[in-house]
Amino acid sequence: MAEVRSLAVLRDATRMLAECRTIEDAKKLADLAEAAKVYAEKAHLGEEAIQYAWEVKIDALTLVGSMIVEGQEQGAVRRPGQKPNCQEPVQLEVLGLTRNESSIAQFLSMLLEENAKAHGAVRARKLSVEKARRLYRHRKQRKDAKRKSPELTRQFDVDIRRGDFREVLKDIPADSVKMILTDPPYGKESLPLWGELGKFAARVLRKDGLLVAYSGQLYLPEVIASLGEHLDWWWLCGVAHKGSGNLTPLGHPVRKVINQFKPLLIFVKRGGCVPDTFNDLVEGSGSEKGSHNWQQPVAEAVTILQCFCPDDDALVVDPFAGSGAFGQAAKELGLRFIGAEVLGSE
Repeated sequence: MAEVRSLAVLRDATRMLAECRTIEDAKKLADLAEAAKVYAEKAHLGEEAIQYAWEVKIDALTLVGSMIVEGQEQGAVRRPGQKPNCQEPVQLEVLGLTRNESSIAQFLSMLLEENAKAHGAVRARKLSVEKARRLYRHRKQRKDAKRKSPELTRQFDVDIRRGDFREVLKDIPADSVKMILTDPPYGKESLPLWGELGKFAARVLRKDGLLVAYSGQLYLPEVIASLGEHLDWWWLCGVAHKGSGNLTPLGHPVRKVINQFKPLLIFVKRGGCVPDTFNDLVEGSGSEKGSHNWQQPVAEAVTILQCFCPDDDALVVDPFAGSGAFGQAAKELGLRFIGAEVLGSE
């Protein structure tokens, strides 16, 4: 860090910020402001001088962060060998930034955009950067937890029984269901349900019946193993997400993946098969969460049912029915439907 003997170097900080054209320019200004702050503290120049240097530093780091984000979006900032638009850490060494500096800068840029009041508190030294990050992470975790919790807002006009499918679907006769189309919860705590789903499917599916289940990727090996205890594995299909995909930081160690498809697992009854030819890539219909925040699109379900359940008046079952989107799709195709959902059962 350059030695600074006077705050005069920051006399026209607004102009200096405006003249920053590159990440390196903004980083140099942030370093200069930090050196000026240290000088002001050692020279006992008073709180006003220290505060001024701190504000310039925060403004410069915020600019660094916004430039990094913009560079990542344009594919101009990346690690060697990475493709453009890859959302990975920037090439820190070339930019003269440590990983922590890059992280702080990007956080400040994001904070200014999402919570200007909190950014102002950091700038005024009423809130440390570290505490602001902790508060933001805590707020984001609460927000994510709420978003990931199932929430039923309305139901389609289809037959959905309230309660655990193992109880409320007991009366479905053996060998009577052509297709189970379902979207169980994906979390680790829900893994035991997949074995129960396989057991249920083995009892109710017709000889030519099949299970088609949406799944997440993180616990896919466990899911396939659980279903395979009761059914025969047939194929893995994929539902392609619309758009460029979402960054999915899951698991430990964290998998930083831009998720662009959802697995669709195909299982058949023991000794059964899928006799018809089918495409193993389904074009997704986009987000549709108007009735349930885990809802899959009705149009997407129509496509899947047309492919795997062309029989007229066949019975389709969804043990994790949510709002009944799959039931609505079955209804539109003239198929019979029974669903089960624990939400709203109390």
